[in-house]
Amino acid sequence: MSLSLAALVFLLLTDSYRLLSRFSPAIKELHDELRTLRDQAFKLQTDLRERYSSKNLTLKVMPKIGAAAHILSRDGVMKIEEDPSAHLYQKSNSTRAYVIRVRYPSPFPVVEKMR
Repeated sequence: MSLSLAALVFLLLTDSYRLLSRFSPAIKELHDELRTLRDQAFKLQTDLRERYSSKNLTLKVMPKIGAAAHILSRDGVMKIEEDPSAHLYQKSNSTRAYVIRVRYPSPFPVVEKMR
């Protein structure tokens, strides 16, 4: 039994468990996975707060894009706007939401062109 990524992100960012973990081994496994994902999200949020010097930065779920960094306009937007991996998604007078793109190494080996 597995949840979709969107469902996991929603559960990750909300504190609602619908079923007790002792209900079944599969539910317990999902609760453990969710707990691990929440810990990772908290660490990511802390790392982003330090990187952009923004104590009010939070991770939120945005429509159509999923997780985004939500930040107050008066709090640390200069550093995040200088980062080429941060893309502005939504802007209001008081807040901004950014998608931060992370580049991973390609899982495919580099193939040299044949001569």
